[in-house]
Amino acid sequence: MVRSYKRQLGSRPYQNYSVEVLRAAVADVKSNKKSIREASEFYGIPKSTIGDKVKGTHDKNPGRQPVLNTDEEANLAHGISTAATWGFPLVEYDVRKVVQSYLNRKGVQIDRFSDNLPGVDWVKKFLSRNRQLSVRLAQNIKRSRASVNHATIQQYFDELKISLEGVPPENIINYDETNFSDDPGRVKIVCKRGSKNCDRVIDATKTSISVMMAASPSGTLLPPFVVYKAKHRYQEWEENGPLGCRYSCTPSGWFDARAFGEWFQEIVLPYYRNKEGKKLMIGDNLSSHITLDVIQKCEENNITFALLPANSTHVCQPLDVAYFGPLKKCWRRILTDWKLKRRGPFQKSDFPTLLNRTLNEIKATSEKNIISGFRATGIWPLNADQVLKRIPRQQDENNDPNASLLSDSLLDFLKTSRMPEPKRKTKRKRINVTAGKAVEIRDFSAPEAILNQVGQEVDLEDFDDEPLSVMRDQILEKKRLDLLEAGPSHHDDFPTEHFEEENLTDSNLKDKPEVQNVKPGMFVIVKVPIEHSSDIKYYAAKVIEKVGEDTESPLLQVRFLRKKKD
Repeated sequence: MVRSYKRQLGSRPYQNYSVEVLRAAVADVKSNKKSIREASEFYGIPKSTIGDKVKGTHDKNPGRQPVLNTDEEANLAHGISTAATWGFPLVEYDVRKVVQSYLNRKGVQIDRFSDNLPGVDWVKKFLSRNRQLSVRLAQNIKRSRASVNHATIQQYFDELKISLEGVPPENIINYDETNFSDDPGRVKIVCKRGSKNCDRVIDATKTSISVMMAASPSGTLLPPFVVYKAKHRYQEWEENGPLGCRYSCTPSGWFDARAFGEWFQEIVLPYYRNKEGKKLMIGDNLSSHITLDVIQKCEENNITFALLPANSTHVCQPLDVAYFGPLKKCWRRILTDWKLKRRGPFQKSDFPTLLNRTLNEIKATSEKNIISGFRATGIWPLNADQVLKRIPRQQDENNDPNASLLSDSLLDFLKTSRMPEPKRKTKRKRINVTAGKAVEIRDFSAPEAILNQVGQEVDLEDFDDEPLSVMRDQILEKKRLDLLEAGPSHHDDFPTEHFEEENLTDSNLKDKPEVQNVKPGMFVIVKVPIEHSSDIKYYAAKVIEKVGEDTESPLLQVRFLRKKKD
């Protein structure tokens, strides 16, 4: 089936006219410029059609009528927009499933749909009828970012208003670090139809280099500060870079407290040296960006900090909002051109040149983008509504029963398909076991399991708010059961996905107990000598079987509860 089919006028014996021509004919008749007969002859439209449109007795379009009426489609489009606003956008298949659920709730069976599920063409036509919707690439954000609310943003702007009093725009800078990756990304290519493997030969790695960028609302971009992942710096890593660029290195390749202090000393202070009055720096709340030395220098130079709300940089960080996007797009293009002419990843000595080319290429639009970023984040000029309008609010419910059915269908779909109940992992606890002491399974069990192993009724209310170890001791003491002494150990919880079996003797067990006193089901700490070394490691194991119990040298068959290294 041709997806882009468009009927030509004259291809069928009815409606051989456009909608605009029909509207013009009806308008002439209603304004008494022409009679129905005259309008029919002049526009080439049947008299009955013009008469029906004038009287309003037939307002439907010719051909098969749509599955959803105008109001239903409007409610569906509103629901799709709301879902996208709340951070759960629907793909085309999701829209089809929502419509299927709505039709099933309504009790309507559509013959043209298979099991009431609309086809791909229906979605395309639906989007063409609702131009307020469009298909775009989504940007993934974490749930923590999506949880930023109006109260948090409003409080931030209330404080920012006080911080900005008496500060000129050239004395404000926003700083943020970003990384330049060695991967130019994927692109669309022209290839043979039906090709399964469409590869582009290009050397890409996961290498990245951190760069601290800073800008002011006046459009000024401060020199970048590059941090390499290395222990030492070399001269060729700092040649042919951007004007005024500074360089440093850290073991991780990211900014730590020392690197941030160097950036502040070599980039920020020289920029503020000739600026009079109060000065303000706006950035994220990373602990490595706030050090005692930096704070002292800020006090000496009349500089204050304004920290952004947590998880809000996607709406409050000017560089993130309007500058880094064009910068990274230009970087990928320049990196692609560089890689097509060379083999292997770029070296640290190549990075300054590539960074300089990138900044020079976007220099024409850099000032405009920076100013737009500060305006879009409401920092300069100060306007909280610029950010608040991007934070979703609770929408009022519609009293229309069809709208309610659509809302229920959409909510059910989001609940089952887009927002499944997360599986919460229990926090791993350290096992308090003395090395070399045999322990029983109840030393690692939950209170309910302890009660089951005790085999008698115990009132848990007698042990409320007690730690597990205390509860266990009290229960066992109350039932007059022997409890092996427990103590601290360096071992973590035992993973259960892997077991190794081995037979042990007295010499393998650490200190006590002796093999004669160990029973199946107990836990023991096993001594394992390291080959070609005098070191000894200890591993926890569970006794499975006791072999040769009546002999002088019985053996223990155990399962190690720590994965054995190859």
